[in-house]
Amino acid sequence: MKRLLLFTTLMLTVAVSMSRAQTNPRRVLFEEFTNTGCVPCAAFDPIAESFEALDQTQICVLKWHVSWPDATDPFYHDILKAGGSIDPRIHTYYGSNGVPYSRFGGTQIMDGFSTSPTPVDDLKAMADEVYALGSPYTMTITQSTTADSI
Repeated sequence: MKRLLLFTTLMLTVAVSMSRAQTNPRRVLFEEFTNTGCVPCAAFDPIAESFEALDQTQICVLKWHVSWPDATDPFYHDILKAGGSIDPRIHTYYGSNGVPYSRFGGTQIMDGFSTSPTPVDDLKAMADEVYALGSPYTMTITQSTTADSI
């Protein structure tokens, strides 16, 4: 009888724990390549900042500072001091030579010397489209119990 009561209690505890488990929905990666000496970047940055403040649960923001057009960009030099460089990423991986340059989930949305920044509502709509695609990956967690170990 004690074993049955213990087993029932354990199973109820597991069931309650599993019902409270949270799933983490996909987040959209927003990458912004910029430079402090870039005039179009200065026009785009407040728009990007407003967009980033809208909903932190749907997006993950990475800001990259490159060495052009102003090689004295202090953020770029901080990256160099840490032993890194962003320039190969934008040149080699993305094939771009201009800033501002932005991507959503790997898809380009702005490339180089844009004089008409994308409004916040347009950025939100693009993020929502990418977010709605869902993830091409699934994860399955399998759990087994042996004696007193899970």
